[in-house]
Amino acid sequence: MGSFAYNGGHRFRRLMSAGHPTDPGIRRVRRSPSADPPGRERGVRLRCSNGFETEVLMADTVRGIEYYYVTVPNTPGEGQRLLSALKESAVNLLAFLGFPLGGGQSQIDLVPEDPQALREAAERAGITLSEPKRAFLIQGDDRVGAVADTTAKLAEANINLTAAAATGAGSGRFGMIVWVAAADYERAAEALSA
Repeated sequence: MGSFAYNGGHRFRRLMSAGHPTDPGIRRVRRSPSADPPGRERGVRLRCSNGFETEVLMADTVRGIEYYYVTVPNTPGEGQRLLSALKESAVNLLAFLGFPLGGGQSQIDLVPEDPQALREAAERAGITLSEPKRAFLIQGDDRVGAVADTTAKLAEANINLTAAAATGAGSGRFGMIVWVAAADYERAAEALSA
């Protein structure tokens, strides 16, 4: 078996170690998504050292997540106080979202990699967390319409979004969090193949 090179299609032809568990020689070569012609779905180009080359579209990963929220005064430093306490306890967050609620209050949503570690850290720091809530985390190769592809699946299943947030994550990747009503969660999981 030869070594493969990954070409997600980036103009900046930058090599990055992929950390492949069975072949440490695998490398990623990427180019800017803006280099693709309009309407073209960008795939992943795999190139083997023996000359074999193919392009495949990588599926987005969708997983159900547990998250918590905290209500804090809408004053400077409150978010930092919370984040510093979590950092001191080595809590890794997959996502963080803060927004004003009105009446001098803000809500901070915390999506932990390890929910138990978050609960323990919050208890030690005297932070009052909400009950656990559920949402979906979608990650994948960035492309035109990445968010629309996800929302279309929910629309086709007649599921309303409660909220959504998405961002480009750099290196040709994107991330998105989708919230639906609790009563629609299982149907949404099916529609999104979570």
